[in-house]
Amino acid sequence: MTGLREKYARLSALRTQYQTEAMKRVGTATILENGRALGLVAGRRLLTDDETELTLIYDLSVHTAKPGRSRAIDRYAASLTLEEGAEEAMMLAALREARFSVWRVEGVEEGRLRMEDLLRKGEVTVLDIGLSATMNVGEVLVARLAMLPEFAMTCGAVVPMEMDLIGAVVIDDPGWRKRGGPWEIADDPKFAAALYRAAIDAGVLAGVAFRDPA
Repeated sequence: MTGLREKYARLSALRTQYQTEAMKRVGTATILENGRALGLVAGRRLLTDDETELTLIYDLSVHTAKPGRSRAIDRYAASLTLEEGAEEAMMLAALREARFSVWRVEGVEEGRLRMEDLLRKGEVTVLDIGLSATMNVGEVLVARLAMLPEFAMTCGAVVPMEMDLIGAVVIDDPGWRKRGGPWEIADDPKFAAALYRAAIDAGVLAGVAFRDPA
């Protein structure tokens, strides 16, 4: 487990570095727009200083973009030249290809979680020291996961949710069914924003803190 913890610490540091640098390439207008989508901005005024809620704004700002616009994580990647096959390049590629979805915990052991993608189907092993200590089998969460060759890692924002709340989001906007199948819905940035907004409105984030024990 020691070697795994060391690798997790290295990759976590890279994840934080890359997303922080990508965030520097996000304009104020984009931050405000994503904040409004979550009900956290009125006009040009930020209504929260809660770190957990801000993380959701950062997630949308770094990993999503309107059609025809580039994402901040891609703009940052274009500014780098990394050695092919190196951990640095692998982590950056995983962040660029990260998947947002609804996940159910199927198994937990020290440092790892086995989770099922409820939209795309299939299972993935997630390496997360802190998350494995707080989640239980059967619990559901929404998160964006970076898929690495040996395992997946969260991109930072992890929101525990009940299935009835997720169902309410879909029922409130029947248009989701017209946007395609589960894959297309999962890939739609508006779906992530809708679930984040539902979690905020329902008070799900109370007591939730995003911390990296690495």
